[in-house]
Formats: sequence, structure tokens, C-alpha cells
Amino acid sequence: MNNTKDHPIRVLTLSALFAALVFVFTAFIRIPGPLGYMHLGDGCIFLASDALGPVSAIPAVLGSVLADFAAGYPVYIPVTAVIKALIALLGAFARKKPFFPRLLILLGAELIMVAGYCLFEFLLYGWGNAIAAVPFNLVQGALGVVFALLLQPLFDGLLSRLRFKI
Repeated sequence: MNNTKDHPIRVLTLSALFAALVFVFTAFIRIPGPLGYMHLGDGCIFLASDALGPVSAIPAVLGSVLADFAAGYPVYIPVTAVIKALIALLGAFARKKPFFPRLLILLGAELIMVAGYCLFEFLLYGWGNAIAAVPFNLVQGALGVVFALLLQPLFDGLLSRLRFKI
């Protein structure tokens, strides 16, 4: 078996794993709110970004849009696909960076998420509802960043033990 770090079976396996994690942590492990729900799916996207690099956009989009569909929010699928791909790509850019620059990049990615959903919800519901959702999206984004930064060493160790060297 080829032991190169970008072996297609390893990339496919990790992509499937992270798509499933994004889906579960978005659709099922969530905190209900008055305008939807908060979740840790973005944290899983950042973990995928660290493991897979730019390829992480694929499991980020798959897991997130499936969660929107399963949760009964199909109208959000197109905007979710764009936003989650963008935050995965920014997360990939942040990989292997020192802690503080990485933290700033991940927080910036979450600000893109907040702005993207705010704009979309403005188009759907008007400014009042769009602005009302911003604090919840900010908390969700912060939770995702903290979740990813706390679990990163665990995932790195697990992938290393499984000989996944992406």
C-alpha cells in the first residue's frame, strides 16, 4: 500500500468521517434558540480543515447541507453550501499556523458565516429578524472555534495513531 500522505483512500476515508461528524454535530447535537439553533458543526469543519486542507470544503458542504435538509431548513441549503465551503477554505489556510494567527483566521471565518447568514436572512425576513439572529450566530461561531481548538490535539493524536498523515 502506498504510504504517501495524500493517498486517495485516506483522503476519502477522512472526508467521509468529517462529513458525518459535521452532520451529526450540526443536526443532532444542537442548542435550540428563538430563531433556529446553535451547533458545533463549524468546529468539526475546522477539525476537517486541519486534517484535509482545502479538500475539507467537500465534507463541510456535504455534512452541513444534509443537516439543513434533515432539520427542515432546505431554503438555507444554497447559502449554507457557500458559507461552509468558505469557512473550510479559511480553516485550511489557518492550518499549521501558530495559535494566535490561527485563532484570528478562524474567528474571521466565523465572522464571514455571521455576515453571510445575516445577509441571507435579511433577504428572506427583513433586517429585524436578520439582526436578531446575529448574537446567536456569533455565539455559535465562538463555540465552534473553541471546540476545534480544544479538540485539535486529540484529533491529531488519533489520526497519528491511525497512521493518517494528511
